[in-house]
Amino acid sequence: MIAGGSLVPLLLVAEGALLVTMALLLTGLAVGRSLRSRRLARRVSLGRAALRSHLDGAPMSSADRAVLAGLPATVALRLLADFSASLSGGAREQVTTLAEELGLSRWAAKRCRSRRWWRRLRGVRALTVLGGGDDVVPPLLFDGNSEIRAAAATWAAEHARPNLIERLLDLLEDAEPLPRFTAKNALLRIGRDVAGPLEARLAAARPGTADAGLEVAVGLAERRLLAPALALTSDPSPATRALAATLAGAVGGSAAARTVEGMVDDPEPEVRAAAVASLGKLGHWPAGPGIAEALGDPAWDVRRQAGLALAALGSPGLLLLRRSLSDEDRFARDMARQVLDLPDTARLLEESA
Repeated sequence: MIAGGSLVPLLLVAEGALLVTMALLLTGLAVGRSLRSRRLARRVSLGRAALRSHLDGAPMSSADRAVLAGLPATVALRLLADFSASLSGGAREQVTTLAEELGLSRWAAKRCRSRRWWRRLRGVRALTVLGGGDDVVPPLLFDGNSEIRAAAATWAAEHARPNLIERLLDLLEDAEPLPRFTAKNALLRIGRDVAGPLEARLAAARPGTADAGLEVAVGLAERRLLAPALALTSDPSPATRALAATLAGAVGGSAAARTVEGMVDDPEPEVRAAAVASLGKLGHWPAGPGIAEALGDPAWDVRRQAGLALAALGSPGLLLLRRSLSDEDRFARDMARQVLDLPDTARLLEESA
């Protein structure tokens, strides 16, 4: 039996031995990690050189392929991402083919099917870089996680099939802001192919529900979007009417000018501001007197847009701005002076003198 006085030294010795063992273990782990890190760094450097040579047109040797295949999937993906960011067309197809050959596409597709949301997110982001994923990514546009829906929308921008465009249009009304923003950006990146489906959506939109689609339409400014824009200028929602006026100004044409000119007297200031701004963009000089009257509008933004619109009309607008310097309305005089003092307007005045 060990006496109480003898037990304490024994415990101290045991604790000391345990601490030494832990220190040695941690040192061993650190040394192991350092060695692996150095070995991996050399393999990464060789893999980067192999990729650069291959994408420059050289055939990939079996040794280079073995180097790339031997890298951890996440490291190989990072290498391919570094290169693919600046590639397009045939070079991007090379990356996709190489990813399939190295098994990276299968690796990413497997994660897209995972029950864990962060693995699905990693998978769709990987396939956005690598290309492919037509069989696993589209369902993720309906995923319960908003980050994954947004990531899938980014992927869809490079895969402009009709069903994907329709789903992106659905996402404009998503409950979360991130998928809405990402879908809008994806639709603008797709471009002209969106115009037909978007035209149908705008034509069928219920009152007050077309704003997100109109924002995309303004960025596209396709001619076929003018008809729904003109129809929406009478929507009950002021925000919708303002966006419709902006879209009409972006598309242009005599019908757009006539319709927007009639919106200068809208009861809502945001609509009046959009209307005068569009008339300036359209260069519709017959509307000049009506725009000049808006220089005295009670809303500052309407007055500002009216002044800028008159400057955009060129000589007829500049003449109206000068006349407004002696207007009885103080607001009109002040805004005319502010616009005439702008550097761009001053330059136009010098050129027209």
